Amino acid sequence: MDMPVLTETKIPDAASQLDDSDKGAQLAKMLQARADEMCDTTKQNIAEQAIMARALMSARSNLVGHAAHFCKKFTAFNEELGNCFNKYDQILASCDTGFEALEKVTLPLELVGGEGSQMGTVSMSESTVVQNMQSIRSYVAGALQQLKGRFTELSVMNMETSARLEVDMDMSELEPKGSHFVKLEEQVGEMQQLQASQHSLAENVQNLPTMYSNDAKLGKTLRLVLLSQEALHHEAHTRMRCISGHQSQIQKMAKSISGYKDSLRSLDRYFGELEHVPHMSIAFQAGVTEVHRRVQFREAYSSQVAQCTVKINDLVEREVKVRKAFSNTHGKHLPPMLIPGLNEMPPAIDIEVPWFDCDLPRLESLSARGEGEAARGEGEAARGEGEAARGEGEAARGEGDGEQGLDQVSDLKQALETIRQERDAIQQSTLELHWKVSTQEAAMKSMDDLKLNNTSLELQLNDTKSNLARAMAALEARTATLNEIRQLVGMSVSAHSVGASDCSSGTSYSESQHDSGLLDLLRAQKAVAAEVLQARETTGLASAVRMGPEFNVGDVAMFLRRRSSQLVGCTETEVYQAVTQGDTHWFLHPVPSVGMGGEKPRLVIGELVEVHQMEAGAPPEQGDPTPFGLREGEEYHCVKLANVKTFT
Repeated sequence: MDMPVLTETKIPDAASQLDDSDKGAQLAKMLQARADEMCDTTKQNIAEQAIMARALMSARSNLVGHAAHFCKKFTAFNEELGNCFNKYDQILASCDTGFEALEKVTLPLELVGGEGSQMGTVSMSESTVVQNMQSIRSYVAGALQQLKGRFTELSVMNMETSARLEVDMDMSELEPKGSHFVKLEEQVGEMQQLQASQHSLAENVQNLPTMYSNDAKLGKTLRLVLLSQEALHHEAHTRMRCISGHQSQIQKMAKSISGYKDSLRSLDRYFGELEHVPHMSIAFQAGVTEVHRRVQFREAYSSQVAQCTVKINDLVEREVKVRKAFSNTHGKHLPPMLIPGLNEMPPAIDIEVPWFDCDLPRLESLSARGEGEAARGEGEAARGEGEAARGEGEAARGEGDGEQGLDQVSDLKQALETIRQERDAIQQSTLELHWKVSTQEAAMKSMDDLKLNNTSLELQLNDTKSNLARAMAALEARTATLNEIRQLVGMSVSAHSVGASDCSSGTSYSESQHDSGLLDLLRAQKAVAAEVLQARETTGLASAVRMGPEFNVGDVAMFLRRRSSQLVGCTETEVYQAVTQGDTHWFLHPVPSVGMGGEKPRLVIGELVEVHQMEAGAPPEQGDPTPFGLREGEEYHCVKLANVKTFT
């Protein structure tokens, strides 16, 4: 590093200086100033080195804090991962025991399908479900082993990073009391002593040789300080690169921890399924028992329904017999309207068993089949008893018909039994068909709903497009009308303020009218404004016209003719309304007579001589119009004029 630029002075040799005292004094002062300049440069350089060292120490502190935070995070994750590894190892061990137990469990032929008849007996471990579980077990075991190896590598990397961090971040020599700055303080002290010596020697010209020697020592010390700054700069650059590398390494390890957490969450889902393997053997046996119990319950349920149906129908038959006897004896003599409902007969019922537990397998191949058959036999026996009781009732009813009746009853019994058997078969097939049809209907319904939703969305989209097209067309029409209105209003306002106030009043009365009516009204007002301007130029009375919004007797006002169609609900045929600067209602009453040419004037100007304040009353009937089209309770004024000037 080059020395800083100091004050350059051409110093002659000592012999020539001694001959000239003036030049000697001048040289002494110059050496003294040079000593001061080198001392100041040294102090400034040391201050810059202190700033550089503080910046480096700050970066080191930031790295140490980051490393400490990551160390806590890594320690917590290490404990969590260790607990997970222990848990997963236990699950894998219990899975192996569970798979061994499943090999001893034999599957019923009804659950095996077509393979059972060919293979004889099949163990549960050979089923597709258990084989899938074994595949999951193999997969998670390999993934767990890989995760353990990767985390071991991460642990080694963390320990190496911590060790390098302790070595690389040792900056004790750069601390304020470190060896680097202690040496700089010694050099500064030495230069200050030489500076003080230069000041004392400058008083005598004879001391110039000593001052030259001190100047050389000052220059040498300054060069040492500059070299220490260059070394510190190089050291800071190297340390900052090292700090940056450690920061990158810590961030890389933090990302690895996030990846390991995602892997743990994925494995946890599979291990959650494997936790059920040790309990599958016992649960399967309990499931088979539960299937038998539910099948028996359904059979008993169906048997009770059949018995209940037989008993109720027998009761109905006896009741029908009694009612027919009453009808033959007494009912036929009673008019139907005298006692309503007396001729009704009780209906026979046919209780239909609801659809439930029909998807359960029929496990007749196991020992529990006999118990199910026994329960079913009891149900059939009970049903036979009900049928026999009903047959006895039929037989008892036919005893009075003699031997021929007995033969017919026997034939009927046989035919009835055949019909009931066919009915039971038909009911069973109907239930199966009903289940299939309901499944297909559910699928078709979902498809129909989807198509219906798509159709509805398409219709809504088409309606929205058509509405948007109509709205755009209406907007374009209204935009053209609005542009013309703005043009007319601007022309009217430029003519005179009277025209502008008249337009404002006209707009307030035409809010409920169509845009074309508003446009016609504004065109008419434009013409009126032109006439008003012409009238003001031709009459002196027009110069005193007031625009309201209130008038008094003696004021000059201007009234514009309105059509009754321009005022909603107006019952008057001819209306003259004052041109005002507000939404007030002043009307001319009575209206002026017909002018020249048989036409009523369009504009009337005159002096107010009478003013009557009125209030709109309620219409005679709801919905009827009111005078001047005003709402009930709204105030208005009727005036009379003198000195009238009309314009047609």
